[in-house]
Amino acid sequence: DETTFGRRMDYCRGKDCVYIDSRGGPVSFEGVSVNGAAALRKARGQWWLIPATELHEFAFDPALAGFEPKRTIDVSAVREDGSKVGPAPAEPRSGLLHITPGASPAFKYLLHEHHGPERPGSE
Repeated sequence: DETTFGRRMDYCRGKDCVYIDSRGGPVSFEGVSVNGAAALRKARGQWWLIPATELHEFAFDPALAGFEPKRTIDVSAVREDGSKVGPAPAEPRSGLLHITPGASPAFKYLLHEHHGPERPGSE
């Protein structure tokens, strides 16, 4: 339980996991910005964004997950049965990768570095 800029939030961070719950409004703390609740977690060598009960937006410093600077990170929406829905909206802004869930029916989101030519606007 932390208080940042007058707002209470739940926050837990370990080597391969960050959990944050903004408790009903946007908060930013230690390279993570969220409106809602979610975990950024490494499992079986891959990084996942796992929304909790309600998540409007999640942004994080890609270095938290060991991603190389200036690399494009692809985000894939995944159903509960493990099948992929397709790409999820993700946009680099101000040094954070902003992911907006809810545009596609997903249980969780797989994060991986884009391999191939960099896309325009990925800097």
